[in-house]
Amino acid sequence: MTTEKFTLNVNGKYLIRINEEEDTIGVFRGYSALGSDTAIVIEMDGGRIRLIPVSQVVYIDVLSSGEFEIKDSDRNRGLYYG
Repeated sequence: MTTEKFTLNVNGKYLIRINEEEDTIGVFRGYSALGSDTAIVIEMDGGRIRLIPVSQVVYIDVLSSGEFEIKDSDRNRGLYYG
């Protein structure tokens, strides 16, 4: 058993299975509030942005982990639940 923690990395490329029928492939850009749910923000080919409610995700495949740098101004940003 591993104790390693896994996270979605900004600029990482992922395949996300939604509702056991649809796959979305794109670059992870962050999280967003979507009504009372939290959504994964994915930039797809061609620049289209897709918000995927976390509750609809069946699984996520990591295609590339992506490397990014956290700016000090972004460290205190959190999810907003309204």
